Amino acid sequence: MFYHCQDDTLSQSSQVALSRNGIDFSALDGVILGAYLRSLIFREAYYLLGAPSILYRSDGSLGPFEVRSTSLLDSDTRHTGIWLDGDTLRIVWSRVGDATERILLSSIDLSNDDWNQSRATASTELIRPMRDWEGANQ
Repeated sequence: MFYHCQDDTLSQSSQVALSRNGIDFSALDGVILGAYLRSLIFREAYYLLGAPSILYRSDGSLGPFEVRSTSLLDSDTRHTGIWLDGDTLRIVWSRVGDATERILLSSIDLSNDDWNQSRATASTELIRPMRDWEGANQ
């Protein structure tokens, strides 16, 4: 299980815990710097997307993970959801500072052998509040 927590410096980080029964967990040594991790497997490599859109990669599910040289999206990325569509990583995300908050979509072609060269498409707005009770006039 990947989980994120606040460390002694009041920063958020993620760690890994293992369990044989799904109830009792033991934390492994080591920290993954990203929080709010999303995971996928692509071409036999393990990827984690952490806030704010930082991509990590490893040959093993428990790491060690290397960090991509640049973020996939803007530094104001807040929450993300992902799905893999062939060679394309789709990211739905929200942006810090949007008022009202909305859900955006960007795509990244992962087929490039150099993962640092892949670039995200410009964001497309999927949805935003439309009615007062949804917060449209906040």
